Amino acid sequence: MSSVERKAGPFERFFIARHHLKFDTCVAVSAKYVTSVNRPLDAAALYPALHVVLQEHRALSIQVLHETSTEPVFFRLPTVDLSEVVVFHAETVHLESSATALLRTSIETSTTNPLWRLHVLQDNTLVFTYLHIIGDGKSGLAFHRALLSALNRQAEPGGSNVQRLVTIPPDITLLPPLEDVIDVSVSFSKLGRVIYDMLVPSSWTNLASAYTGNPVSTNREFDVNVRFLTLAPADVNHLLQLCRLHGATMTSFLHTVGVVVLAGLIPSLPANTPTIVSTSVPVSLRQYAGTSDLAFCNHISGYSSFIDTSLLPTGDDCTLQPSHFPWDVASQFAATLRQNASATREQVGLLKYLPSPYENFFLSKQGKKREETMELSNLGRFSSPDISKDGSGWSIENMFFFQSNAICGAALKIMVVGSPDDSLGITINWTKGVVDDEFAETFFSSFRDLVQKMAEQGDPASPLGGDTK
Repeated sequence: MSSVERKAGPFERFFIARHHLKFDTCVAVSAKYVTSVNRPLDAAALYPALHVVLQEHRALSIQVLHETSTEPVFFRLPTVDLSEVVVFHAETVHLESSATALLRTSIETSTTNPLWRLHVLQDNTLVFTYLHIIGDGKSGLAFHRALLSALNRQAEPGGSNVQRLVTIPPDITLLPPLEDVIDVSVSFSKLGRVIYDMLVPSSWTNLASAYTGNPVSTNREFDVNVRFLTLAPADVNHLLQLCRLHGATMTSFLHTVGVVVLAGLIPSLPANTPTIVSTSVPVSLRQYAGTSDLAFCNHISGYSSFIDTSLLPTGDDCTLQPSHFPWDVASQFAATLRQNASATREQVGLLKYLPSPYENFFLSKQGKKREETMELSNLGRFSSPDISKDGSGWSIENMFFFQSNAICGAALKIMVVGSPDDSLGITINWTKGVVDDEFAETFFSSFRDLVQKMAEQGDPASPLGGDTK
């Protein structure tokens, strides 16, 4: 018999409403599992390890019960049938095409299965997908760390007696709602700005003069495109040295690459297209809430900005020579993020001013101007647990992070995660119809080319040096 775990908090209800309307599908973090010993990641290997993981994290054995998002509750699943949530792909599937299919597929609520899935590709790449209701991007890293640790702790798998049914201990609990572990009160100045934007004519707001792609669709379609880029460890280390030299971070560097590319692309759009872009960067609140990176939760907010791309340097074919890269912009953005990170918790606090049900908030956006041109989300580097000294244990490489939010989200999404070997996985995705495919493909190729040029050539006018961490 299932029992109620607890009521969903306001921030959780926000994501429940978005999913309830089918405006969102899932978050995904993928990783390729490798070992020096030739072993497949089959049920015999995975199921015992997953037993361990599920018995540590209540978020992996809950469901949501709701008629509307007004008073949804999380209820416990006493057991989880792994055969229902672990999908072994018999055919050879490329990760890029798999990612596209997964971002189009929703995970249902109010069922007897939990709010996640694990897709096992033929090359031992595991794609963990889950609802934003139960986890932020770092929760995907927490899952892979827990699974990797469990795989390396278990005895050599074998035999055919694979237990697909996991019995969940009754004493493990879900973390409290974000609002219960961190102060999300809204300052008078923040509330005043929000009220001002609500009351004045829309033409007076910053958003009115920003290019954000096509308006929010009135349909609920998830026809997305996904592109992947991998930076080698040497290139990542070189870029980190450049960032340190110029007072920037990898996040602010990649954000600046994105807006520089947009600066080159926007002039190709119809006349009178605004040169200002609206960007957002998700900010983890775990350090302020005292939440471990090993925990499964949704402790996140975001910082938004408006940038006039006409003030940025551009190059031929939307590319730029490394010597002209605006490091001052990247440095200033890094400082701005540091100064405002803690205050982004107020974004969560603003939810209490939204009338219930939250579904009406999302429905009101349909047919109206999109709020964001570009989102850049950086999960940081995956911290790998220790493996056996003889090297026979499992390790992880080639990590990627991608997510949906296809209806109301940013026109272009850039998602970043670092692998244990110091390589960097970058994903760029967009919803068809939000921006022209040619525009998006050019954005991806120009973004890739500029990053690679910077990694290969750096800033020839400045000597390299400094710590890369």
